[in-house]
Amino acid sequence: MKKDMPGIILRWVALFAALCSGTASAGHVRFGFTGGSLAPTLVDVPAGVTVELLVLGAKFSSPAGTAGNVFDEGADPDGIRITAADGTGAATGTSITAGTTLSFTVHIPAGVTVGFQSLTLRYKGTNVTGRSNARVFSSIRGSASASADTVGILGRDGEGTDSTFVQDTVNLAVIDAEAGTNIQAGDFTNLSNRSVTFLLPWMDGNDAATSYIDLDDLTLNFLAPSNLKVTDFRIAGGEMSISFDTDVGRDYAVLWATDLLGPAYRKRWNLQVSVVHSVGGVRTYNLGAPHGPRIFYVVSEGEGASHPVARILPIGDSITEGGIGTVYRAGLAASLTSAGYLYRYVGSKPADTSDPLRHEGYSGKNAKEIAEELVKTAPSHPADIALIHAGHNFNKGELVLTPTQEADILNEGEAAIRKMVDVLRAANPRVIVLLAKVIPAGKLPKYSYIPALNGRYVQVAAALDTVASPVKIVDQNTGFDPETDTVTDKVHPNADGAAKMADRWFGALAPLLE
Repeated sequence: MKKDMPGIILRWVALFAALCSGTASAGHVRFGFTGGSLAPTLVDVPAGVTVELLVLGAKFSSPAGTAGNVFDEGADPDGIRITAADGTGAATGTSITAGTTLSFTVHIPAGVTVGFQSLTLRYKGTNVTGRSNARVFSSIRGSASASADTVGILGRDGEGTDSTFVQDTVNLAVIDAEAGTNIQAGDFTNLSNRSVTFLLPWMDGNDAATSYIDLDDLTLNFLAPSNLKVTDFRIAGGEMSISFDTDVGRDYAVLWATDLLGPAYRKRWNLQVSVVHSVGGVRTYNLGAPHGPRIFYVVSEGEGASHPVARILPIGDSITEGGIGTVYRAGLAASLTSAGYLYRYVGSKPADTSDPLRHEGYSGKNAKEIAEELVKTAPSHPADIALIHAGHNFNKGELVLTPTQEADILNEGEAAIRKMVDVLRAANPRVIVLLAKVIPAGKLPKYSYIPALNGRYVQVAAALDTVASPVKIVDQNTGFDPETDTVTDKVHPNADGAAKMADRWFGALAPLLE
């Protein structure tokens, strides 16, 4: 969900965390053998990449009297059983080595760049007398038929029997311990305009009909795109640039919309441009000319595969920041994630920028002081939705307030909210502000002014509310009991109180994120 100012594009992509981590696979090729098929199943494989059928070498077993059918001879589940037997199940008296080879080839066209993460195999060996190794060769550098071209071993590296299916993996992103002298680090990254063949000879040293290996799934996993950097999403002149440190041929789209308010916003995004990036570099697009100044943009993986991510900015004092009691931010994040909403918290805090629960919470500060902090931080952390819970800490002396003192607090509180809204709108004129009626406190007379301040907040929200940038009240006060929902200071929420706050915020956010 995204409501953005003219001239600034959303600063995130829906799958950004996965892309940047480099740990998630970008897709895979799987040979499952189910029903006797040698055809690969392709999942999220980069556009343009093709994979040949699995090729079977000589000396594969077959059910007695049915030479040529190598499938389902006792394999469980569907798979390939490899033995040293002839076509009738009798032993040949020779080992099965290079004559028994599984192979497949991946074709990568020009203009597409991919990387390989790993090869994985599910297998089960029976009465293996030597080892059931698949010494995997690759054409990445040489002939793919000598030990120098070995990328690793898949399968049982020794005699024995496996009671259940075992999964083994060869990591192609780093040099495997069994790799040959030809293989070098980085061989399987940034591959373009070439074909790569993998060959897997089987059953060294096994020459008995009762010695066999059942193969289940054989999978080639692709590297995920890494080090994606999106810079200057929307700058003067209507240009946006996307830079890739390491690009593996993913398809990215720029989408646009004219109105981000109201329901069904996910369906309002139109394709501006879509391109498969190949070699790392910077691509720049001029987005201003086609649609004019009041157009909003987002970068998405694939053609419209995802929609914008909502930037949520929690604002407040220690009840927002933490340090005492329990804060609502983690509980709210869990609810949003569980509901499938795309969002991220923004803000200048904490100092650890990898912390996903970012915020603008300032312990001990009142709304006036928080507004002053927001002036400094909001321009660098624009929000689509701001959650303001700021009303405590005005009575720092814990005095019994005179009517004049309480009136001053109410005026300062209103002025502070007006200032916050102005600052938030300067960063994003389409920001939605959810203003809380703050939770009650059992610490009196220090917080005796809160009911009157909440009443003033209702008035100021109505005055500031607009179609372009709504300001709505979220009632965090009703139903919150300082006696049971706070820690011993009667101010800061305990776990139950934080859960109540998270639920109220979620109820207000859900309609905006649909």
